[in-house]
Amino acid sequence: MGDFTSQNLYTDVALAYLFHQDPRYFREGPQSRFLPRVAYSLSRMAVARQDSGRPAFNASGVFGMLLGIATSNLYYPSASRTGTVMATRVGTSLIGWR
Repeated sequence: MGDFTSQNLYTDVALAYLFHQDPRYFREGPQSRFLPRVAYSLSRMAVARQDSGRPAFNASGVFGMLLGIATSNLYYPSASRTGTVMATRVGTSLIGWR
């Protein structure tokens, strides 16, 4: 719970403000076909909408996730800071990405 909370704080608040990005997900309309909608939704991991409406690299999402994981390293014991555990955290963060 603390991992996702810290990631959301960085992603949706701090870095979204600094990079002028809108953290909301804008869905494609029902007129779009299934595969283009799936591709669009997957692309949102790397592409965000700027405050101006233009697409840009999702810096707030990517760096917010990494900062949240780095923050969690402060309160996890050293046995939980191995490369395998870190890779698992990144994987679960990507799966839980909205």
